[in-house]
Amino acid sequence: MKKQIEVSFGYTVNVGNYESAKISMGITRDLLEDEDFDKALSNEFAFVQEKVVQEVETLLEDLKTDEG
Repeated sequence: MKKQIEVSFGYTVNVGNYESAKISMGITRDLLEDEDFDKALSNEFAFVQEKVVQEVETLLEDLKTDEG
């Protein structure tokens, strides 16, 4: 059985009027044979976090556009 790493990251945005939107993402993948677990975990977490932040920024821009 291959070793796997799994990471997830989520962020909840208050969109006003007592409503919120949660954006989350995760990834699961096999650990390569000679790959360092901690480094792989750190790299995958950074990737997932970056993608969630991009989606949050897009959501916030869309909310600004809808307001104005």
